[in-house]
Amino acid sequence: MKSSSFCLQVGFIFFVMAFAVSQSQASLQSSMRRPTIVTHQNFFGESEELSGSRMWRSPKYLSQRGVMGWEKNLFSTPAEMKPRVQFWKDIYTKYSTKQGVIHDSENIDLVYSEVDFSDIEANRNLSGIEKEKMKKKRIDDGKAEALSRLKRVAKFSHEAEIKNKEDRRVWRYFFENNDLKGITKAANIDRIRFQLGLSDRMRKAIFVSGRYLEEMEEIFREEGLPIELTRLVFVESSFNVMARSKVGASGLWQIMPGTAKPYGYLREGVDKRNHPMYATRLAAKILKGAYGLLQSWPLAITAYNHGPSGMKRLSQRYKTDDIAELIEKVNHHETFGFASKNFYASFLAALEVEQNSPLHFKNIVWSKPFDAKPILLSSSLEFSRLLNWFGGDEYKLQVFNPHISKSLMSLNKHIPHNTEIYVPAERFTAAIVDLAFKPNRKVASESKREN
Repeated sequence: MKSSSFCLQVGFIFFVMAFAVSQSQASLQSSMRRPTIVTHQNFFGESEELSGSRMWRSPKYLSQRGVMGWEKNLFSTPAEMKPRVQFWKDIYTKYSTKQGVIHDSENIDLVYSEVDFSDIEANRNLSGIEKEKMKKKRIDDGKAEALSRLKRVAKFSHEAEIKNKEDRRVWRYFFENNDLKGITKAANIDRIRFQLGLSDRMRKAIFVSGRYLEEMEEIFREEGLPIELTRLVFVESSFNVMARSKVGASGLWQIMPGTAKPYGYLREGVDKRNHPMYATRLAAKILKGAYGLLQSWPLAITAYNHGPSGMKRLSQRYKTDDIAELIEKVNHHETFGFASKNFYASFLAALEVEQNSPLHFKNIVWSKPFDAKPILLSSSLEFSRLLNWFGGDEYKLQVFNPHISKSLMSLNKHIPHNTEIYVPAERFTAAIVDLAFKPNRKVASESKREN
């Protein structure tokens, strides 16, 4: 028993260390200054025709006794974070992907101006590249105007001296926070930031989440984790199964390659990070490891973005495990950047928006789960044959099987054996028959998903 216990402890420590390295690398990359995002990735699989719709179900976050770190009002918004959470609620519900705001990256709720790209998007005479350039020009102009305003209002000592209404609004923000000197600090182009809206994307995400959330919740219950954590997917990928980041994160949970590789998730042509339920099981392990190290869900959730070892160092350095306090105290962007500072706030905002969906979105519905059955391949399978089971519909094949690389078809390769695939229920029997009657091929059986 002692030997077994020791192995478990070593295994846990190895997992946390490996996860910490991969996540800290991701955090370092994400903290670097990135180009302004003016267009989101295309949403994949949001069509109701793929699965049909059903009534939206309000989440039930009742007593979860025995669940790791659970307590009443576990994810209530701290008073100090309410302005930050409200900012993200506005992004999720008020502004579409054709809109956005110019704001202060430190005082995140200080919005200088709103930006609208609707006219640019509607112009059919413009190419995609031309639209991107025009959007960026509009953002740059908005930032320049905000900088000019800050430099102007920094000269005033009394509100009565200010004639312009918007100048007065910005001045009052700092005055009411007893920080008039902060205007000069805010008058820095690197502090003026643009955030693209997400309301239409959130609506799609809530619809698509109906395919997966119930099974995700069950996995988190099995792992003894608060089921609210499944809503991190709204923040990470908006439930876009084809979400891919420039730094290598992939899938609904945006897991890095270095985190997934030790678990055998990466094979040629198959990436289980993109399989909704395999990814959920790994995400549960990641979150459980982070909580084991940090003993705080707000810190563990932030660690999903920043890395657990990085959060541990910050907590020890500033002698606090209060996420709101850390956000206010840490001013070094290279060690705790905008994404990390706002990760927990955006999670709380998404949690609240989804829980009150009918208040924010008219006629909100859920997708039905896919009517599909799994097959565990006992030998390799030509991509073209799998495509035949989908009636030649490549799009539907990818939505049902986002973990299968489309490049297998273009390269005329096979899907490896021991890969779980999903086929439409109405074609399941035909698929089994097709497999059974091919020479030198064993019948593939309906699988049970790996734990």
